[in-house]
Amino acid sequence: MSMNFSANAFREISFLRTDDWESPLDDFHKKFTAFADHSLTAQTEGFVHSEVERELLLKLAENVRVLEDQLASEEVLLIDENYDLQSPKTKTIEKRILVNDEQKLYFYCSVYPSLRLVVFGAG
Repeated sequence: MSMNFSANAFREISFLRTDDWESPLDDFHKKFTAFADHSLTAQTEGFVHSEVERELLLKLAENVRVLEDQLASEEVLLIDENYDLQSPKTKTIEKRILVNDEQKLYFYCSVYPSLRLVVFGAG
């Protein structure tokens, strides 16, 4: 899986499909069974919006990599693409705060809804 976590991606969190590995759906379900799911999110805050959002996406990407690193040889990690739900996006709240008698913007970024991933194992 190729992650496309870019702070310039219009707040949409996306993945790029590659031909590294593929399986027809029927064959996949004959070989693999879902046995764990994960909901990933992240939060960051700070004074520079682009840096806060970039840090948020780096944290999320690292959480995905941790899950990938924990996979056994016969396991795969897939994105839960439940189309009834919204796609995960970055959400930013900005507030004006007083720092040394000067008003500054302060940004709080999070991922909403969470990124859902499912671990499938052979069996």
